[in-house]
Amino acid sequence: MQMCEYTCPAESVVIPVCASATCLDFDPPITATCVANDTWNLEVPYCQKEISCMPFHAPKEISRSSYCVRGDVKWELYPDQTYTDLKNGTMCSVACWSGYNAEPQSVVSCLSTGEWNLEQPKCKKPVCPHLKLPNYVSAKCNDDNVVGSECKFSCTHGRQMTGPKTAACLNSRTWSSDTPSCQCPRCKTGPNCEYTTSWRQIASNLGSNNKINYAGHEIVCESDLEFLRGQYRCECWGLGRRKRCGLYGSDGGSCEHSLSYFIRDLMADGTLPEPCDKDHMATGC
Repeated sequence: MQMCEYTCPAESVVIPVCASATCLDFDPPITATCVANDTWNLEVPYCQKEISCMPFHAPKEISRSSYCVRGDVKWELYPDQTYTDLKNGTMCSVACWSGYNAEPQSVVSCLSTGEWNLEQPKCKKPVCPHLKLPNYVSAKCNDDNVVGSECKFSCTHGRQMTGPKTAACLNSRTWSSDTPSCQCPRCKTGPNCEYTTSWRQIASNLGSNNKINYAGHEIVCESDLEFLRGQYRCECWGLGRRKRCGLYGSDGGSCEHSLSYFIRDLMADGTLPEPCDKDHMATGC
């Protein structure tokens, strides 16, 4: 029976293409046997030079079941250690502490190109998406957005909360509730809730030649007396609009109706918000 032996140059390994597996590091070298019909019992092996991949760094959060293996040689990985001179054909598997996940995957292999087939794994705690907080909402979390963390919501700038007060990051990597909204107290508006939207409040201070601030906008109301009739007219202006009402027995009464007419007109197109006590407004002109 004819025998053919294959050997490789230095720094190379014989890699036959076997029917059942791909084998590495042969000692002695693979021997192919010439069998019936002038065929080989193995496909002809070829020689491949050993190549080292970039160093592999084991995360500090790994357990003792983490390892690398090449052929029949297997060794344990130690936390926060860097391993160099790992040859092509080496496979490394990372197992993380309880409560941590290997990301983006747990197993990588050193290729014949000298590169790892995938990004090296890291041990990370599973997390939820970062909370997207609406304006004027703040959150205090006991462990950022990690699974198991709980966040407590609060409002800023004197606003009041509507909605859930807390949210927890669940094992499903989702939050247990939506974020709340923070609104100004009733009859208040503005960035710091510093402006009133109360009709009774602005009407009680209304008088001749009076400037008022409604919902953060200055409105001027000015009355004049029609001497022949002994009655008053009042004109209010601001935001590029003017409205005038009359005749009334008092300057305050005429301006109250004129201001109501002015605000109602700007409410209609959304320029001004409705008073919180709209039912108490004067009827207009």
